[in-house]
Amino acid sequence: MTDAVVPAPLTSGVLGEGEDVHDAAAIAACVTRAIVVESICMSKSLVEMASEIVAAQARQAPMSPEDISAGVKKVFTILQQLQALEAGMLGASESEGMGKLSPQDSIQRNRVICLECHKEFKLLSNRHLALHGMNSREYKLKYGLPLRQALSAKSLTLARRKIAKEKGLGEKLVAHRRKKQ
Repeated sequence: MTDAVVPAPLTSGVLGEGEDVHDAAAIAACVTRAIVVESICMSKSLVEMASEIVAAQARQAPMSPEDISAGVKKVFTILQQLQALEAGMLGASESEGMGKLSPQDSIQRNRVICLECHKEFKLLSNRHLALHGMNSREYKLKYGLPLRQALSAKSLTLARRKIAKEKGLGEKLVAHRRKKQ
């Protein structure tokens, strides 16, 4: 392995006591941190995966810091391409069925699909609907959804229902309404 100098800002807080700059895992961590600092728009999970892959390679065979840096960038690029390919495949299959998507079918187990822009969410918030110039009531009326229908994924609705039952919120609401009358 060649002698290399890793800039102090990259190693600060990454190298532990007794760790050498030539330790492959430490260098991979430094390179990962540098890439994240350089480009905020990168997906953190892809950077982490790329650094883990290169760190595993570095444990098996000696690599120079330049090799590690180039390896992380190359693996990251490949992971980005795979992610884009996967999203394209999903997007193509969804766009085929998007014209046939009924308002009731837009509310699914783990997601809700906005019928205006066809983006997926766990919850269609009033903030998102405001981007389309409407509120949740107008959205429900436009697409024929019941006004009491939650604009959230079914799993989220079930989780909230379970918490409400555990806290006894239904009984408390009934008792409060009786007091008001």
